[in-house]
Amino acid sequence: MPVPMDLINTLADLYPETRDARALWERAGGRGREVESNPNARDLWQRLWRQSSQGASVTPEALLKAALADNENNAVLKGALLTVPKIQQAPVITQAETPQGRRPVELAALLSSLFSAAELRIFLYHLPGGRELDNALPGAVTPLSELSHEASKLLIKRGHLGDGLFKALLGERPGRAADIEAVKRRLVP
Repeated sequence: MPVPMDLINTLADLYPETRDARALWERAGGRGREVESNPNARDLWQRLWRQSSQGASVTPEALLKAALADNENNAVLKGALLTVPKIQQAPVITQAETPQGRRPVELAALLSSLFSAAELRIFLYHLPGGRELDNALPGAVTPLSELSHEASKLLIKRGHLGDGLFKALLGERPGRAADIEAVKRRLVP
């Protein structure tokens, strides 16, 4: 998704300080620590917008909705919300559609939508047995789609597909609770 400079300028004007940006990011479902300090508001917002567009804990839609809650009459925010792609929930895949079953495919889709490749590796490392999971993953330059698929197969094979995994996911991405719970209902008996 290209960086819309009119939106970046608007966000920089509305939330010029890092603490303001951090508060908005948290209201949109992210964690404050994900917002790095940056004295240049436009640089800060350009980075945050790219993060949200590339699978961070805050989606572009959630970020815009949180900003609109503060600035309900802002035409730039309204226009951006109309044009931002909506996050699509992973499709329900039947056993017949994949020989390995739907579980690795659905879990991989969820992981890809929640994390960047680096964030996924960090998340997995902090799970019980995370060092072993990390050692079993493919190399550092592996694309996110392949990494999330391999991670989902490992998580299932090693018995991690349960309440503990989904609690950890909710702890990392509370703003995505509905998506996480939906996948949990489909995958965990």
